[in-house]
Amino acid sequence: MNEKKFFLCFFFQDTLYYEKQIGIRMDHIKKTGSPAYLEALKKLTRLIHAEYPDGGKLPGAPEMCRRLGICMVTYIKILKILSKESLLVTSKGRGGTYIPPKNERRRKIGIVVRNAEESPFFGEIPVMTEALKTLNNERFVLHLLQASRVEDIYEKALIHAVEGILWFNPDVEAVPAITQIQRGTDIPIMTLDLWTREPRHLVEQENINCVMQDSEWEYELIADYAVQNGHTSILRIDKPNEVYSNRFMEALRQKGIPFTPDRYILPGNIRKQLPGKLSEKHPTLLISEGGFAVYRQICELLSALPEQERPAMLIRDAGNLPEKGIKKLYPGIRFAGTMKSDFKRIGREGALMMVRHLRNGEPLCQKKIRCFSIQP
Repeated sequence: MNEKKFFLCFFFQDTLYYEKQIGIRMDHIKKTGSPAYLEALKKLTRLIHAEYPDGGKLPGAPEMCRRLGICMVTYIKILKILSKESLLVTSKGRGGTYIPPKNERRRKIGIVVRNAEESPFFGEIPVMTEALKTLNNERFVLHLLQASRVEDIYEKALIHAVEGILWFNPDVEAVPAITQIQRGTDIPIMTLDLWTREPRHLVEQENINCVMQDSEWEYELIADYAVQNGHTSILRIDKPNEVYSNRFMEALRQKGIPFTPDRYILPGNIRKQLPGKLSEKHPTLLISEGGFAVYRQICELLSALPEQERPAMLIRDAGNLPEKGIKKLYPGIRFAGTMKSDFKRIGREGALMMVRHLRNGEPLCQKKIRCFSIQP
């Protein structure tokens, strides 16, 4: 498979609870039964891992067909699939199907990347792969899962003999499926960060395994930065979320900086609201998220102001900034700094937690790490 390929996936679960929580209608989605070979594939994969840790030879095809409850055609199809993934070796010359010893098999961790080109994780996959190879004597490798339909992802994980799944940046629609996989299958799943804020509450509520950024640390660091640089009047351009907006406001208030809901501007309302807010609030600092499309609008509006009236801008590195750098494109704008999240650290932490789980049986869990920084 081409390492550069990616896919966009959504999972659905016919659950009234999630319809109420996130407003998604599930009644038009039909549950599809798994083909016979999928259940047999699952059984054979389990059998190989459980009964042949030191390798060996599988019984003959007729006996395996009876044991798995399938016909010869389906069994041959399964053998071809698992042979491609080096989980077994078929040899007409040697007269049978052989299982390599466990220490000679490639142990694969499947990864799901949402919104691939926009995801800050996508570019870190090669780095994470190299880190895993180095730290684990090349026993574990990362394997990009790809499917045209999301309901096929579990099947793909079985086909490629994946032992665990790392799901990067899940969104609200994915939470029910992740819950179902975590609770109802034998493949462990770990989610990595939630750069879209809405799913965080559901992930924590459903106790889904996750390594995520400690948002409280982010708010505290921004508040300290504002105090240290003498910013007492701030505007924030972002999509407000009741829970996280309140925490952000509280972090500033604790540092003596007044911040009220009317100091928020939606990214879609920049041209309409920002000029008035600048005139009314006289901010010395603009904190903005949303990427280059948003920053460009802000810079164009600020460029129309006298230099002494332009507030400084604190922006987040969204991964889609131009190569020349936004500072060179808008030399008249004062950029206070760039907010960054260390996604390499998040991905590495989650991957290694999965490795320890698969190797030593250590439990997967929810973990928050401090990986946010502000750089000049």
